[in-house]
Amino acid sequence: MDQASPRRGSVSGFTLLELMIAVAIVGILLALAAPNFRDALMNARLTAQTNDLMSDLALARSESLKRNLPVILCSSQDGAACGGGWPDGWIVYVDADNSAAVSNGDTVMKIRAAGEGTSTITAQAGKLVVTAVSYRPTGQISGGAEIDFTLCDSRTTPNNGRTVKITVTGRPRVERKTCTS
Repeated sequence: MDQASPRRGSVSGFTLLELMIAVAIVGILLALAAPNFRDALMNARLTAQTNDLMSDLALARSESLKRNLPVILCSSQDGAACGGGWPDGWIVYVDADNSAAVSNGDTVMKIRAAGEGTSTITAQAGKLVVTAVSYRPTGQISGGAEIDFTLCDSRTTPNNGRTVKITVTGRPRVERKTCTS
């Protein structure tokens, strides 16, 4: 039985011209997709930071209720004591001795390191800059004023940022925000 054999001398594959056209098309598609990928990456980072903050605020509030002790969420550069700015990271600790500072009797419950990217995080109660949120044993925040955390990145497009508003009752909620550079 004779099988059909390919012609001698014929080679299947791509020519150099076909390969160059395929590479050019891929390059054009990547150039078109890169800005969208950058925005998607920045959105993911901002959403992750907002979710981290929301979950840590919920932890602080629930632990203050459960333990019947003040629980503080404060900015922290080193993960051991309060200090620095919010972009450096933060800690959540039980303030057992009511000193408003991490001391020997206190339990650090959560350490959150600085987030990836160049997002800015600020917190204000009215016009005052806030470096710590203190939850009372009732679950309410100390100070009697609503606290607004603002999370922004380098974009100035509409609704690119987030605001986490903490009511005096201690409940946080998220709103979209347009950030300016």
